[in-house]
Amino acid sequence: MHGSAEFTNNDKVVQFFKEYIEEFLREYGENREGVESAIDDIYSDAPYQFQKDYRALRESLRIGKTDNPYSNSDEYILSLLNTAMSSFPEDFSKLEDARMDFEAVFKSSIENMVSTNELFDLAEEFWFYFCYYLRIKCNENVDKETIGMWEDMIPFEDSKYRSSIQNYAYELCPDSDDSRVIALLEQREKRLEEIEKMLEQME
Repeated sequence: MHGSAEFTNNDKVVQFFKEYIEEFLREYGENREGVESAIDDIYSDAPYQFQKDYRALRESLRIGKTDNPYSNSDEYILSLLNTAMSSFPEDFSKLEDARMDFEAVFKSSIENMVSTNELFDLAEEFWFYFCYYLRIKCNENVDKETIGMWEDMIPFEDSKYRSSIQNYAYELCPDSDDSRVIALLEQREKRLEEIEKMLEQME
């Protein structure tokens, strides 16, 4: 193919990945249990206990999304949440307000008896926000230029998360009496008013 690289089975890169995949399949197999074992091995080296604790919450919610006969009680989910939140690393103190907002919305959502699917989506939202900061802090093998680009995007990621958690509060627990949830709802209303004013000025 003109103007692009072509790979054949003899290429060193292709051969390397073929051998890597074959070794992975020999060790872990091809089923879901094997994948989970591989993930367990990866998380065993995770730098923070929070990552392991939060994975337990995510996995429980993921299982609860299916038609699996396993059923998660609210008490069990809350215990996993509390364990994860109690191990939130001090190294990420800048995210403490975001963490507390998430926890308030999550608990209020459980009280509001939302679906497991909705709780899973909410949990994923906070997880990927946390991971944005995690990859900046813990990727020693990434060049400084790339890290700098990620850091430049932090204001955007912060703003995106704030908008998202406000929307989750509105969608999942709009009648909550939790002070943090109420504040998020007020922030959302103010944000939408500002957007509306901007649109009016553009007309």
